[in-house]
Amino acid sequence: MTDTQNFINRQEIIDTARMLKDKHVRYSLGAKAVPPTIPKELDCSGFVRYCYLAAGIAVPDGSWHQWHVSEPIDKSELEIADLGFLYDPNKNSEINHIGLYLGDGKWIHCSLSAKGVTIDDGKVFKYFRRFINLSKVPEKHLDTSPNPPKWMITVTEKEKQYAVDSIHVLADLGYILNPSVHIKNLYDSPENWAQWVVLANMAKEFGKQQS
Repeated sequence: MTDTQNFINRQEIIDTARMLKDKHVRYSLGAKAVPPTIPKELDCSGFVRYCYLAAGIAVPDGSWHQWHVSEPIDKSELEIADLGFLYDPNKNSEINHIGLYLGDGKWIHCSLSAKGVTIDDGKVFKYFRRFINLSKVPEKHLDTSPNPPKWMITVTEKEKQYAVDSIHVLADLGYILNPSVHIKNLYDSPENWAQWVVLANMAKEFGKQQS
């Protein structure tokens, strides 16, 4: 365990996770929030980050970043609020999934298949990790804004490329004109990258239903 683990209130993280479940927070790709605002929607990495922020701990957004600021641990070393990942992003290019260890072999996570925050058994996640080199959140950043400030959002080049590809899909399907304009806007404000992925997936699914 690293020294920075000493100021983590793991029970507060889990209490926040359970609160979000009790509030019936739904899953939405790309949805983020900052405490004390109670969101209606989050994605899996936004859920993990929200729970840590509520305990005053700053962690990055995005499962890729959360993987790379954590270290592997053995299943036998798991403590509440440790991390579970579905994939190793260095070996698999699929969109990853992340959750928090609840104790007693159970996990709490914000799941697309469950349509929100849910509790599952230990078969959900294959990789177990723990955040390292953590820092406390400056008080001025814990406000009531419904959207996370941009300093807390880091978008990878891979995520940007997902969005660019999605914009081209929407253009090819005739849903948008001038994709270059949307791509420029994406690079100006990349924190909304996931919305393009969702829109493209919806458009492709609608096309299948119509064919």
